[in-house]
Amino acid sequence: MKGLLSSAILVAAVVLAGCTVHQTEAPALAGPSDLALSIRVTALPDSISQDGGSQSSIQVTAIGPDGKGKAALALRMDMFVDGVGQDYGTLSARTIVTDSNGTASV
Repeated sequence: MKGLLSSAILVAAVVLAGCTVHQTEAPALAGPSDLALSIRVTALPDSISQDGGSQSSIQVTAIGPDGKGKAALALRMDMFVDGVGQDYGTLSARTIVTDSNGTASV
């Protein structure tokens, strides 16, 4: 009887030591979904004629993982057509640097 009573106390102690889980809610989403530097490139207009006079303005915006503009980021600009580097037309600059808001234009 002594051995049986010890086992019952041990089982009761194990059951009492367990934990419970209460309903929990997922935290609200916050911040950017990017884990590192994010670059957004826009061109206005996004298509131009090869007439020797058409122009487009390219704006690059760099956003850091904290969701704020990444300042002083140097970027190289090149032209590609169908994935092949091209050397026609004129870029106002080959290297641009983002301003305090994370934006640069060429």
